[in-house]
Amino acid sequence: MKYKINNEESIYCDKIEYRELFEKIKDNNFVELKKLKDNQRSVVSLVEIEGKKFVLKRPVEKLERYFQRILTIMFRGESKKEFDGCKKVLKFSFKGPEPIMVWEKKQKNKIIDSYFLMSYIEGEICKREEMEKVRDVLYKIHEKGFYHGDAQRFNFMLTKTKEVYVIDTKLKKDVFGIGKIWDFIELQKNTNFKNFYFEKKWYYKIFSKLEKRKEKIDYYIKNIRRRFL
Repeated sequence: MKYKINNEESIYCDKIEYRELFEKIKDNNFVELKKLKDNQRSVVSLVEIEGKKFVLKRPVEKLERYFQRILTIMFRGESKKEFDGCKKVLKFSFKGPEPIMVWEKKQKNKIIDSYFLMSYIEGEICKREEMEKVRDVLYKIHEKGFYHGDAQRFNFMLTKTKEVYVIDTKLKKDVFGIGKIWDFIELQKNTNFKNFYFEKKWYYKIFSKLEKRKEKIDYYIKNIRRRFL
C-alpha cells in the first residue's frame, strides 16, 4: 500500500504499523550495527530499531545514473522492485526476508533517492560445500516457472535450522526456459559447482560460451555508462 508523505516523498508498506519505522529512520532514531555491503552498486546496513534488527538497503548506482532516473518516470524504482520481489518469494512459499517498507523521493516525477527495509535473517551465506541445498532450491524455483536472476552463493542464506533463504531476487518469469540455464551458469561461475544434468546439454555449452563473451561486453558497457550516464 502506498502512503504519500508530501509532494516529493512516498512510502510503501503492507502493515500500517510499519509507517512508524519510517519516522524512526527519518529522525535517525536507529543504530547501525554493521555495514554488510558498501560498493558502487549499493549500500546495505544491519540496523537496530527499538531492539529489533532490520536490513536497510540503498541502491546507490541506479540512483546516481541520470538515465536510470529517467526510466523511473514510467517504471518502478529499484527499491520497489526488490520489495515486490521479496513479496513474490514468500507468496510462492519460498523462504526469504519479510519486506517491511520502501521510501522514495521524487523530483519532476523522477526517483532521486530511495531505500528498502527488510527483516533480518539470522544465518550465514551458503558455503561452497552447501551448494547442493542451493541447487535444490533453484530446482523448486524453476519448477514454478521462475528464475532467480542473480544466483550467486551470496544470495542464499543458511539459517541455524539449515533452511535456505533466498535473497536479492526479483523472481522473474522464465518465459522461454532460458533463465534456469543462466542461474546455474552464474552459480557455477562463482562456486565451481557442477550441475551434471545441464552440463550434458548442448545448449548449456552454448550459453556458457556466450556468458564468457557477455562478461567482456558488460565490462565495456559499464565503463561507457560511468562516463556518460
